[in-house]
Amino acid sequence: MCDVHLHPAAVGELEYARSWYEAQSPGLGRQFLKQIEQAIRAVRESPTTWPLYSSETRRFLAHRFPFAIVYRYTKKLPGLQQNHVGNKAAVIFG
Repeated sequence: MCDVHLHPAAVGELEYARSWYEAQSPGLGRQFLKQIEQAIRAVRESPTTWPLYSSETRRFLAHRFPFAIVYRYTKKLPGLQQNHVGNKAAVIFG
C-alpha cells in the first residue's frame, strides 16, 4: 500500500464539491466524500491499476459523481534519494 499526499488545491476542490453537493441535497456531500475516500483507498492499494492520463499521471474516474482523481505514482528504489523502499501517490487535481 502506498502513501497518498493530497495537493492543497485538490483539498480545496474536494471541499468545494462537498459543499455544493450538500447544498443540493442534505447528506449528498457526505456520500460524495465517502466515494472519494473509497477511490483514494483503491488508488493506495493498487496505484498502477488505472490507465495513464498523461506521461506522468494516472486517472481514476468516480462512478456516481462526475469527478476524476488524477494522481502521480512514483516508486522509490532502495539507495536512490532515500534509504528505504517507499511508494507514493499524490492526488493533484480533482
